[in-house]
Amino acid sequence: MLNTKIKKKKLYLLIVINTTLNNTFLTVSLLNSQKIVLTASTGSIGFKGYLKSKPYAATQLGYYIGQRINSQFSKMSYTITIKIKGFGYRRIAALRGLLKAGTFPANKIQLLQSTSVVPFNGCRPAKKRRL
Repeated sequence: MLNTKIKKKKLYLLIVINTTLNNTFLTVSLLNSQKIVLTASTGSIGFKGYLKSKPYAATQLGYYIGQRINSQFSKMSYTITIKIKGFGYRRIAALRGLLKAGTFPANKIQLLQSTSVVPFNGCRPAKKRRL
């Protein structure tokens, strides 16, 4: 019997949390091949109307995706890169839900990055008043 070791392939997952004014989206893809593995929004897990824009809905979304990651990749080794886009409490709430699901310990997170757009020159000022 030969003593050969089977080298397991390590997965690199990219989790993108995108918060808009009315909804929160969470997408999980493979960083190597850019293939989308999981995607969900607060509307797709059962929240309707103004409840979609609440931090509680974002927490439940993070928990839901965390459970799905746990069931799908439980036997594989993986590292995670998280990118957060948007503003408000929902971006932190979705991240908290992911961590609450027990999907991954802190040592599996490779990068946590905020990719929110920042205005560089501000809004155009109002016209001067004419009398």
